[in-house]
Amino acid sequence: MLATARNAKEIIEQLREREGSWTSGLVRVAGAQEVMRGRRVSSGLSELDELLGGGLPCGRVVELFGAASSGRMSMVVAALAAATARDELGALIDPADGFDPVTAREAGVVLERVLWVRPTTGADALRAADLVTAAGGFGVVALYLCGVRVRAAAAAWARLARCAEKAGAALLVVGDERQCGTFAAASVEVMRGRARWQRVPAPSGQTLLVARLARLAVTRSRLGTEAREREVELGVVGAEVGTEAGGSTRAAGRASTSTPAGRL
Repeated sequence: MLATARNAKEIIEQLREREGSWTSGLVRVAGAQEVMRGRRVSSGLSELDELLGGGLPCGRVVELFGAASSGRMSMVVAALAAATARDELGALIDPADGFDPVTAREAGVVLERVLWVRPTTGADALRAADLVTAAGGFGVVALYLCGVRVRAAAAAWARLARCAEKAGAALLVVGDERQCGTFAAASVEVMRGRARWQRVPAPSGQTLLVARLARLAVTRSRLGTEAREREVELGVVGAEVGTEAGGSTRAAGRASTSTPAGRL
């Protein structure tokens, strides 16, 4: 079910009340959030961690932006995989509908620990991000706005940054261009590099895209780091799966409504 901001809040409240299943022991109280602030957690990519001075800063906003097919969703999946490997909850606000659970699971994401919110507009995505982040209990929250028009005043980004700080969550805002302004602790541009292909044995004989190199460049940072650029190899997930002929396609077997990920 695609959630509105209102029923997203209701579902989050239900999750926070539950003991057992995938939320057990992971919905943190306010005191625990104090411990999270100032801590760094791995993004799942050592090159990005180095650019950020040791990982994603908890309680801060990090912005990733770049052109289509540069590997932005692969970076989100890497961050979710790292979070769930730490036994944390992850959340993805995905109005672009770019997430594919099948390839994400193959990349190491524990779907049972991921809340996947699929609003239909950029405005609803911002409201959902506010609610999810403010609810607390999520180690990493990703707002994926690639290809989605968002017209948000500075006050909206300020509010989202305050939610992340209060909850102690590492908040990733991912889009086509910089949007958060001064409210991002760091802005990193993702630029497409060389692709790595692999030929599939007969009878198909296709050559499939299996990985791509991306160049990461820090365009703005308040984290006090010296590293400015790194090259990273990214696996191909979701909408980035394709063939050498150029026919981009989603991975087969996209999850149904019974997917074990915590979908909204």
